Amino acid sequence: MSNQDDPTSENVLELLRQTFAEGLSDRQVPGDEEPLFGPEAQLDSMELVAFIADVEEVVEERWGRAVILADERALSRSRSPFRHLIALAGYVVELLGEGTAQEQPAAPGPA
Repeated sequence: MSNQDDPTSENVLELLRQTFAEGLSDRQVPGDEEPLFGPEAQLDSMELVAFIADVEEVVEERWGRAVILADERALSRSRSPFRHLIALAGYVVELLGEGTAQEQPAAPGPA
């Protein structure tokens, strides 16, 4: 049985939608399979980079593990994990599940 805060595809997808809505508030959140980037997409390259950085930050905040989404591994795939929200959610879950995400030490408490 999974915890509602486990990094499942559904939980990550919802987090991606929220992150998009908050970070790009002047844009409508794309459908789950609508292109994020490219000629038919809402985002230009700089907006995509900013969105990816926001996603990395919120994933670390929520699950306590840092992920690097835009690395050689992601960029060398035949099918980009940045093509739409479902693909990106799957990639985030894959990274978190593989242990490639780096657990962050707890912040020191008050002295």
